Amino acid sequence: MPTFIQMYIVTSLSEIESGLSQTDQKSVINCLLEVARLGYKFGLEPPNIIKMETEIEEEEEEIPVSKPVEIVRPLSNKGPNLDAEIQRIAFNCKCHQYIKKLGDGKYAIFGKVVHIRFLQNRHIMVRVGGGWDTLENYLEHHIPKQVFEHRRDIHGEPRNDVNKYLYFKSQYRSTSAS
Repeated sequence: MPTFIQMYIVTSLSEIESGLSQTDQKSVINCLLEVARLGYKFGLEPPNIIKMETEIEEEEEEIPVSKPVEIVRPLSNKGPNLDAEIQRIAFNCKCHQYIKKLGDGKYAIFGKVVHIRFLQNRHIMVRVGGGWDTLENYLEHHIPKQVFEHRRDIHGEPRNDVNKYLYFKSQYRSTSAS
């Protein structure tokens, strides 16, 4: 056994040397504490931190392990109501007639089924593709705001349905930097 301790001290001293050159201070401190713990097992006086560790371990052994108390938290209504917040935002953008609740967190917006959730009880997020977008931003970019009919007038010909086109003004914005 003494050969093991001597070998350990030699390896520890090499780690201490690297610590003195300030390459890895945390590992040096851990190494010194480990050497102190081993020394304590063989009867050497331990540092105060090792004494405190052993006292804490002894106190933990004395305390009987009791069954953990299950904490039941009632559902609180302190947080904002998702449906009320969605209706408030829909009234602000004047598109409340296009939003219908289908189920818990499922809504039909402009005929498309989307999932809506609260983020930290502050932000209402809509599932879009593989990501999330705020409800305000989603409504802003998906409202069919401006729809107009454009007729192509050809002089001398009567107007017919062939010359009629329906254009939608898009509201999409690119966020990519060029």
